[in-house]
Parts: sequence; C-alpha cells; structure tokens
Amino acid sequence: MGMPRAKPRILLADDEPALRAAIGEYLGCCGWEVHAVASVAEARRLLDAGDYAAVITDLRFSGPEGVEGLEVVKAARTRDRRVPVVVITGHGTPEAESAARRLGADLFVPKPVSLWELANLVRGWAASREPESAAP
Repeated sequence: MGMPRAKPRILLADDEPALRAAIGEYLGCCGWEVHAVASVAEARRLLDAGDYAAVITDLRFSGPEGVEGLEVVKAARTRDRRVPVVVITGHGTPEAESAARRLGADLFVPKPVSLWELANLVRGWAASREPESAAP
C-alpha cells in the first residue's frame, strides 16, 4: 500500500470570522486542508511559503471602499499562474469585477456565497489541475 495522499490545500482570506469559519469548516469536511487567514499580509505570507490547489479571497478587508483582496489575487498569480482564484464580496461592482479579472481572478462571486456551489467549483478546478512535477 502506498503513502496516503496529502489533502489539497486551499487558502481562504476573509476578514469576517464567521464567514472564515463557515467556509473553512465546509471545505474541510469536503476533504481539503484549509488555511484561513484574516488579512492580506497573512495571505501573502502563506502564498510565499507554499503551494495551494485554490485561493479564495474576500475583495474588501477595510470596508465598502476597499479592494485589498486584489492584492491577494495578484500575489496568487505571481506565485502560480495556474492556481484557481475566487474573489467573494458583499460589495461587488462591475469595476471591481473587471479589475479582479484583469489580475487573473477566475470567478467573482457575490455574498452570501453558496458553500455547496463554491465547493463544487473548487473540486472541479483542483481535479483538473496537473501537478507541477507532471509538466514535460
């Protein structure tokens, strides 16, 4: 019997503790190892330290005018251009969505987010992503 496979890792960045807990617990029950952080700085630190199967970030960490989550999108894309990135927000605008997509966000989702739909999207992306070592 071979070594057990490591759980795919998901980075979750959101300043709302209840949302972090709900998404983290749900995705954890789906079989992922979730690293949940409350700030852009923490997200950057974790992105610099390791690989993730997907990144989920809130858009706004400082209130309705902020767009700090775009820094998480940028950091994720700098680290690995293939990692799926989801931006979730309760204050979305067409301009913010456009900016997120220009930086490489794969999906821009309004809050409240359906945990089931989010898990299915992440599951599909993570399954279709080839490991770095498999590249020719």
